[in-house]
Amino acid sequence: MPAAGRRSGLLAHGNDQASTGILLVSSPLCWISGVFQYLWTLVHGQIRVLVPVSDPVSILASIDKFKITSWLTAPPVLFTVGSEYENKYKNHYDISSLKTIFLGGSSTGADVHTAMEEVFGCKIIQFYGSTETGGVFGSGSKIVPPGALGTLLSDVELRLVNIDTGEDIPANVKNAVGEVRVRSKNLMLGYYKNPEATSEAFDEHGFFKTGDLAYEDEDGYFYFVDRIKEMIKYMNYQVATAEVEAVLLQHPGVRDACVVGRASPAHGELPTAFVSRADNEAGEALTEAELQAMVAEQLTDYKRLRGGVFFLDELPTMEMGKIARRSLKEMLKKL
Repeated sequence: MPAAGRRSGLLAHGNDQASTGILLVSSPLCWISGVFQYLWTLVHGQIRVLVPVSDPVSILASIDKFKITSWLTAPPVLFTVGSEYENKYKNHYDISSLKTIFLGGSSTGADVHTAMEEVFGCKIIQFYGSTETGGVFGSGSKIVPPGALGTLLSDVELRLVNIDTGEDIPANVKNAVGEVRVRSKNLMLGYYKNPEATSEAFDEHGFFKTGDLAYEDEDGYFYFVDRIKEMIKYMNYQVATAEVEAVLLQHPGVRDACVVGRASPAHGELPTAFVSRADNEAGEALTEAELQAMVAEQLTDYKRLRGGVFFLDELPTMEMGKIARRSLKEMLKKL
């Protein structure tokens, strides 16, 4: 592997804004984020408020009652709580104590990031990590561009690998998308009693293959693109579902959105959207044609929603509010 392809992190762990105040913990202990928050509050002597559910009323009421200053959550939960607050509960709950929201678990584009900062009236800081790797990208106490994950954390080695060629993207090549592969002191040893899965998870250099795609810009900030297995291939073109979802979430009538591939013998996969409407006038008037036109206007031709748009009252979710993409794919097969 060429030396130019390997990156080493310099940014120290931690964030001054999270070291004081009252932290709202809505992650279960079976998630790395839940474990991290418990340990963080113990180390820093920070007060924590545990809310084991993520419905908007519980979150907003907790922020108001306990004067929460920071909250770590996933984008789908943030969007849902933010939408409900803006449209229903703005005059019911005081969330002015909230200073920082830490966001992880899936991608958030710059436009949505900025919009949610305006709704909550506080700074949103994105980060990236996983149960297998621990933290990978973060911002420390630095202010980074909206939508950015930050820079590489200390003691983390990164390979950014071209998924078509298997070769490293040199560190001096910017804005090139590659798979994030990580090696660090925090890296897992392997999957319990599953040597085959462990062997498949690591490359020949001992780097964990995350299956996530990202790129580094000219200023050294990393941006999440999509998961490899969630990429849609339309007529041999790669479509990042996260990019299309980011466009849909800009619409004031959209509360949640998830894009998946619909099988097509002639085209491979057709980008298809599942959307839940926001509880407002824009949501009531929202149509499939309107969303298809919005995507067609902002993105290139092969990223259009040729598979259609399907409206659901609620998108299925897993723990921590992540959208259950697999359930939607199964649903799509029956439509």
